[in-house]
Amino acid sequence: MGPKTLGSAPGSLPPSTDGATHDPLVAGAPVSAILRRAVTLHQSGHLGEALDLYRQILAVKPERADVIYLAGTIMAQAGQVELGIDMLRKATNLDPDFADAHYNLGTLLQQAGRPKDAAEAFSRAIEIRPDYLEAHYNLGNGFLQMGRFDEAITAYDNALKLGNGFAPAYVNGANARLQQGNAANAALIACDGALGADPGNRDALAFKAIALNELGQRDAAGVLIDFERFVRRFEFGAPRGFEGLGDFNRALSGHVRAHPTLTAEPANKATRFGKQTENLLVEPKGPMAALEEMIWRAVTEYLAGLADDRDHPYLANMPQLTTIDAWGTVLESQGHQEAHMHRAAWVSGVYYVQIPEAIGDGGQNGWIEFGRPASEYPCEREPDVRLYRPEEG
Repeated sequence: MGPKTLGSAPGSLPPSTDGATHDPLVAGAPVSAILRRAVTLHQSGHLGEALDLYRQILAVKPERADVIYLAGTIMAQAGQVELGIDMLRKATNLDPDFADAHYNLGTLLQQAGRPKDAAEAFSRAIEIRPDYLEAHYNLGNGFLQMGRFDEAITAYDNALKLGNGFAPAYVNGANARLQQGNAANAALIACDGALGADPGNRDALAFKAIALNELGQRDAAGVLIDFERFVRRFEFGAPRGFEGLGDFNRALSGHVRAHPTLTAEPANKATRFGKQTENLLVEPKGPMAALEEMIWRAVTEYLAGLADDRDHPYLANMPQLTTIDAWGTVLESQGHQEAHMHRAAWVSGVYYVQIPEAIGDGGQNGWIEFGRPASEYPCEREPDVRLYRPEEG
C-alpha cells in the first residue's frame, strides 16, 4: 500500500494548538482557514497550490508538525522522496505520538529501499495506535523484503485480526509462506482467504497455482493456469502508412531506442542486461499509435475467443478493459526478463520488434516461458511450463 498522504484528514491531523482568539494571520487570513483551504487543494490533487499554502503557514508557525507532515507528503508525491523523509522525521520529532506521520515515514523509507528503518517507523505507529491495520500490513511487507518470513507472517496475521476481509494481507501472507518453503498448505489457505474477500485477485490465483503444484495437485493448478485456453499467438500485418511489417518494426525500434525514458535495468523491474522504457502510449506516440490499434484488435479477438466460463475465477471476475500500458525493452547480450507477474493487469502480451539471429540457431534460448515461479520461491516440484518461440511481428 502506498503512502497514506492525508490519512482521514482533516480528522487525522493533530488538533491546532492555536486558540480561536490567537489564530495568527497568513496573507490576511487566519492560519486555520488557510490550512482548511490547503487540505482541500491537497485532497483534490492541486499539490503545488497546497504546498505553497503549507509553506506560508510554516513561515509564521514553523513548529506545526501537522503542516510539516502534509508538506512532506506532497514533496514525496512529487518524487522528492528523501526530502519527504526529512520532513516527516521532523514532524515525528516535534510530535512523537503522530501515528500517521510515522506510518507515512515508513512507506517512504520502503520506497527508498530501507526496509529496516521502515519497520521501525511502522512499529512506532503501531505502538501509538495498536489497531492501525495498514501499519501492521506494511510492517509485514518490510519483514518480507528483509526475508524475515516468520515476523512477516505474524504481522499479516495481526492485520487480518483487525480486518478479516483485507485481501492484501492474505495475499502477502501466502507470498511469505511460499518463500519460506514447506508451507504450501498454509499458503493455499491464505490464497482461499484472499479469494473469498476479492474473488478476482490475480496475485492470489498465481500463488494458489504455485501452492497447488507444491502439494502435488498438478491438475488443479493446471485448471487455473490453462495454457491451452489463455495463451494465444497473433500475427500482424503492416499498418497503413508503412511499406511492410519490416518498415513498421524499424520505426518502432527507432522510437523505443530514442525514447527519453529508456533506462538500464530500472529498479523494481524484471529487465536484466538491458534497458526498459516507461509508458510508450503517451504523446508523442509516433509509431506506437499504430501498434496501440493493433493491440486493441488483438485483445478484442482474444477476449471473444475465451469461453464464457463463469466457474473460472479469472473469467468470472474480469472487468471491462479500457486502458493499455505499453513499454519497450532493449535486451543486450545475455539480456532477459526475470520471471514476474503483471500484477495490475488482466491481459498481458508481448510484441516482438526485432529478434537476434541466435534465436533461430537451435535450442530454446530466448524463447518466452510461462508457468515457472520466480527464483525466490524454493519450489520442490517442477511446475508445468510452456515455451514459445518468438517471431518478429
